[in-house]
Amino acid sequence: MKKWLPLKPGDIVDIVAPGFAPTVEELENGIRFLEGWGLVPRLPRNIRGKDILCSNCDEVRFQHLKEALYAKDSKAIWCVRGGYGSLRLIPHLLKLKSPKMRPKLFIGLSDITSLHAFLNQKWGWPTVHGPLLERLGRRAALPKFERELKKLVFGEITRIRFS
Repeated sequence: MKKWLPLKPGDIVDIVAPGFAPTVEELENGIRFLEGWGLVPRLPRNIRGKDILCSNCDEVRFQHLKEALYAKDSKAIWCVRGGYGSLRLIPHLLKLKSPKMRPKLFIGLSDITSLHAFLNQKWGWPTVHGPLLERLGRRAALPKFERELKKLVFGEITRIRFS
């Protein structure tokens, strides 16, 4: 596995929605959460489209993810929501070459697991199977888990072990 650099205040975090559509409130809360950690959230302006189940059509969601993966100025990619649709991006991702740069921190869970598997197995990127941004934005994670995640993201610890 390749190593990602820990984040520091002022780093850009790309927000993606590869599955279900986030509400405006979930996006706003997620942005405030990242800003509270001193990070700079960046999201595509058309993150929400007209798709019935997903945040947008497959092509647009893939384009958002691709832009986040290849962006040279961001240090992390955080999924705002999980849900159906992220698996459908894998055939598009298989056509891409791994960026020639240090891996970024990629965070998400639930159906986002398919993207973790791709990044781990095909590109050798380490990822964090951790809370979605919408959950953190509405304070649905236990404070202990939030503290541990922050330590991991900012490099104070290198792993979290659940017993």
